Amino acid sequence: LDHYLASSFHQPAEKVGPFTLINHPTMSTPSNKSPAKDGKVYYSYGDIHDSVSKLVPTLQNEFQPTVMIAIGGGGFIPARMLRTELKAPILAISLELY
Repeated sequence: LDHYLASSFHQPAEKVGPFTLINHPTMSTPSNKSPAKDGKVYYSYGDIHDSVSKLVPTLQNEFQPTVMIAIGGGGFIPARMLRTELKAPILAISLELY
């Protein structure tokens, strides 16, 4: 959840095709999370839900999405959480790596 896609926002961002990739401050790694022995940071369902919930007011006030694109490979669960609060339809895209 370090990044999400949006078509416009008022923050520095990187263009990815017709979208803008944004690193939102509320979506950064929580300060109480430290890497495990394998070097990865693991998030619980509750961690993801809390991060998504913190993002909702910003999306409702500044972005107001009418549709969301969920990218398979990790994006379906956060998209479904957002859909519950934003009441916007989801378009799903699968991701295949070869």
